[in-house]
Parts: sequence; structure tokens; C-alpha cells
Amino acid sequence: MHARVPRVRCPTHGVRQVELAWARPGSGFTLLFEALLLEFAPHMPVAAIARMVDEHDTRIWRVLEHYVAAARADLDLCQVALGMNSDGTCLSILTSPTAQHSCGCS
Repeated sequence: MHARVPRVRCPTHGVRQVELAWARPGSGFTLLFEALLLEFAPHMPVAAIARMVDEHDTRIWRVLEHYVAAARADLDLCQVALGMNSDGTCLSILTSPTAQHSCGCS
């Protein structure tokens, strides 16, 4: 489904697009469609998602990058420390026991 966003003429700001409750400004997609893309993304390649929804993969990447950037902005990384063993073969991510999220990898 395709629909044009209505435009209005403002005496102060000129012609503007109406803000839509169901779409993120500038996205070109509905919030529900963006949520669908976010559900698919962990389970399949972006190229496959793009083929499935008949959209260019660049537009899918822009949606994903927007939400990843928003999630990263909300992260509090002040309690994170990196540790490495003496021969440099093992990297661990350490957090405070009181931190909300804790992960370790090697």
C-alpha cells in the first residue's frame, strides 16, 4: 500500500508535511512495518528481507541503523571494562555486579 503524506501551508513556516501518528518522520514506512523489519533482522540477511518486502536493501538498512543508534544511545557503558590475558588471545568484557546488563565473552 502506498499513500502520500498530506501537505499543509503554514503562514510562518511555508509548506510542510503533516506529522503522522503511525510513521516516523522521514522514514517512508509505517511504524508497524518498521517493527516487522526489526523482527526479521535477527533471523535473516537484510538482502533476503529486502526481496521479501520488495524494497531496496539500502532503505531496510536505514531503518535498522536508526533503531540500533537509538538503542546504543540509551546504553550506559560507564561500568564496562575490557580485560585481556597476557598473551592477547582472550578478551573479556566485564561489568559491575550492580550494572543492569552483564555479559562476558572470550
